Amino acid sequence: MTPSTQPISVEGHNGRVQFDGFTITITRKGFRTHPTIGNGEQQFTVDALADVHWMSAGFWLEEGFIQFETARQGSTRSSARWQTKAEAASDEHSVLFKGKPQEAKFEELRQAVKLAIAYVRRWPQWFVPESSVAQLMKLNQMYEQKLLSREEFAKFKRQIP
Repeated sequence: MTPSTQPISVEGHNGRVQFDGFTITITRKGFRTHPTIGNGEQQFTVDALADVHWMSAGFWLEEGFIQFETARQGSTRSSARWQTKAEAASDEHSVLFKGKPQEAKFEELRQAVKLAIAYVRRWPQWFVPESSVAQLMKLNQMYEQKLLSREEFAKFKRQIP
C-alpha cells in the first residue's frame, strides 16, 4: 500500500492542516490562535516527522487534537497522551478539532500521514520532496555556471534534506 498523493485539507478549531502526501502545512489566522503561536504558516516534510500523536474528541462538542512530532523534537517533548488540550492549544505542532464531525476528517489525515511516515522509513530512497529536487537543480545550475566551487557545491548538497 503506497501513500496517497490526493491532497487532504482539514479545518480545525485553531488552524487548518493541509497534506499533499509529502508536506504538512499548518496555517493559523484569526482570533482562535494561541497568543504564543500567533498567526502564520508552518511547513515540514514527512521525512522530518517522528510520529503523529492523537487525543480523541470524546463527546459531541469536546475538543481533541492532532500533534505532529518532528524527529528533532522527539527526545525533548513529552508524549502527547499525557498532554492536556490546554497544552496542545499552545503547541505550534498541534491543531485542535471540535467534536465527532471534525474528528472523522482529522482521523483520515492522521492515517494518511502515518502511512506516509511508514513508507518513507521503509523506502527512503524513493521519497524526495519536490523542494529538495528543485534545490538540487538550482545548486547544480549554479555549479555549472561556475558560481560555486566543487567544495561549496558538495557542502551545500549535503545540507539539502
